[in-house]
Amino acid sequence: MVSEEPKLGVDFYFDFACPWTYLTLVRLREVAMRTGAVICWKPINSHGLPPGGPRFSEDPLIAAWQASDLEAWADFCAVPLKLPDTWPGPVIPALAGAVAAIQQGKAERYIPAVFSAAFGRGVDLNDGQALSGLANDAGLAPAGFEAAVSAETSAAVLRDNAAELNARGGFASASILVGERLMVGNERIPLVEFALGQASNKTFVVPGYHGE
Repeated sequence: MVSEEPKLGVDFYFDFACPWTYLTLVRLREVAMRTGAVICWKPINSHGLPPGGPRFSEDPLIAAWQASDLEAWADFCAVPLKLPDTWPGPVIPALAGAVAAIQQGKAERYIPAVFSAAFGRGVDLNDGQALSGLANDAGLAPAGFEAAVSAETSAAVLRDNAAELNARGGFASASILVGERLMVGNERIPLVEFALGQASNKTFVVPGYHGE
């Protein structure tokens, strides 16, 4: 009997408050499909991490460039982009919901759907009715979801994940680790794929890498 080769894992630390993480996830899922890697979901509240959560710079010139760059990346990823009127700000209920989705095996449906709703359609993730609808569409039972959102255990998971990320050298959403190799942000996705290739016994054709 031939044993199956263990799947590569990618630790994905994320906050639903971050539009750049929305784009990161779109590309990370493509990488996972190409490489056979498994995404290990790690929700965090990045507003508790330095430099204080995802937002545009206070410098108007830098902020204008960030907004333009964000739109350019959304165009590159072929996804819609619409920032919620309430952005930037913490979205704790949605993150607590992610904890419940992970525990119930619904992360693959819930997490991308929440990102898409927030930054593809501008949905306010602190709107309980809208969030419950997303959870229901992902297959999460309404009563159980609402209980998980308000549970202290969910908040503890978010704190523990943030502390774990700090201990591993990470500091923001999105932080991605292949083994203990840390890559931060949407622009590092080619490096993520390259790291997965190095960690496996397969040769991945990574965009931009030509080898010898």
